[in-house]
Amino acid sequence: MSVRCIQNSGEYRVSGAVDRVPSSERRDTVSKSTSDYQNSPLQYVIETGQWLDTVLSEATDRRFPILTTLRAQGITHYVMAPLIFSNRIVNAISWGSDAPSGFREADVELFRYLVPTFALVLEVTAGRRIYGELLATYVGRDPCARIMAGAVQRGNVRHIKAAMLLADLRGFSRLTDELPEQRIIELLNAFFDLVVPGVIGSEGDILKYIGDAVIAIFPVTGDDPAPACESALAAAQDNADCAPGFTARGPAAYFHRYCSALW
Repeated sequence: MSVRCIQNSGEYRVSGAVDRVPSSERRDTVSKSTSDYQNSPLQYVIETGQWLDTVLSEATDRRFPILTTLRAQGITHYVMAPLIFSNRIVNAISWGSDAPSGFREADVELFRYLVPTFALVLEVTAGRRIYGELLATYVGRDPCARIMAGAVQRGNVRHIKAAMLLADLRGFSRLTDELPEQRIIELLNAFFDLVVPGVIGSEGDILKYIGDAVIAIFPVTGDDPAPACESALAAAQDNADCAPGFTARGPAAYFHRYCSALW
């Protein structure tokens, strides 16, 4: 996880840039085969495990073309350090200065002093985010929040009122016999990418994935179940509106949509 901090007029501010490229390929990260990664400071630090401490110039533009943009923004000095997590994945953190003389030696020594602490904090933060996203995928956002907060007592039951939406692919059993395995996986991913955003956008929760089916709930927050039912219907309608684009991507891209209110 690369967090770029910019020194501006003697004060440090987080620029909001976050790049994460572990030593193995991961989804939603910059691929090592992309031009942004090749010949970049990130590639250098991750593959060598060494610090990069350089004053920006035309020479650094040729060596690391991506730094040309920073130099155009007035950055004069760039430092990137490896953040090595306990699982040996190498991430990175970087700083830039727009001071004419760049960073002082004492500044860089401060970075070296802080990096081990950054690594510990960011590893815990990244791990919690990953665990939370994984848990939410299987139990839903609200149960996930409760579990992450410590509600893990065996037999603990919470009754809720909710509208329910069920969606599945039509003819999926037949498709598993007719299509190759990779095509089935692509089809399921495309289907879930269609269904899930509509559910989340309508303030619902994915309760469970069952093969090619999705079960979603829309909690009733008051005495009137109508708003929850309307949210479930809105999610189903959103899926229906997106279905034509889905059908164009492959065979049997039609799905059943059922929505019922339970209270």
